[in-house]
Amino acid sequence: MRQKIGFTLSEVLITLVVIGVIAAIAVPLIYANYQKKVYVVQLKKSYKTVVSGFRSLMAKEGVLRISETSLWQNKDDEGALQSEMAQAFIILKQYGVGKAGGDDAVNYKCLNMNSINGSIHNWSPTFLNDGSILYYSFKNDPYYPQYRPDENKPADLGNIWIDVNGIKPPNKIGRDLFQFVLYDDGSLHGMASRYYWKWDQGRHFWKTSTNSQFNCSTKASSCGVGCAGRIMEENWEMRY
Repeated sequence: MRQKIGFTLSEVLITLVVIGVIAAIAVPLIYANYQKKVYVVQLKKSYKTVVSGFRSLMAKEGVLRISETSLWQNKDDEGALQSEMAQAFIILKQYGVGKAGGDDAVNYKCLNMNSINGSIHNWSPTFLNDGSILYYSFKNDPYYPQYRPDENKPADLGNIWIDVNGIKPPNKIGRDLFQFVLYDDGSLHGMASRYYWKWDQGRHFWKTSTNSQFNCSTKASSCGVGCAGRIMEENWEMRY
């Protein structure tokens, strides 16, 4: 009686089909997880660059608050402000409010792919030498900066958006675009973090907020503005 050796052609084909199906499922997931780690590495690097930039400017001028620097004194003069920003960061190019166009104009989406409610496109885009784009909007309220002794923290001076990979896709809030709040001591905290929301310090506001703009999750209702706060509070991991 002849013993069967090897596999038949049909068995080989079935095995290849099964392997193909598994690969089709696994490879996209593996790549997606890898890409998340890349975004976080880029974000952490950009975060340190921005904090170092503002604090080096404070040190250079011998002050302890951003509101005491020449940058803050010139925040309402676009040309002077750009000059001051160049003292704090290594800049490739920068535009005035709403003036970026052509190849440098980026259209952003929410994490859920909806259009952004309240565009950042009219902010001042600054292209840094590390490939990121820094958008800034400083408060011009005459009552600012105001310190908050009841919260034991300095005043927030405005908002900072960081696009960690520049004009490259996906150009989505919570993936490669993140919003932070800049404080007068030069610190930077993620929007919707416990540090920022004084009335919700005991909870993760990016998770509990009923405002879809600040929520950070893969739910259809989430825009992703709070994702910078979530990533920082979850030990620099993108768990969504």
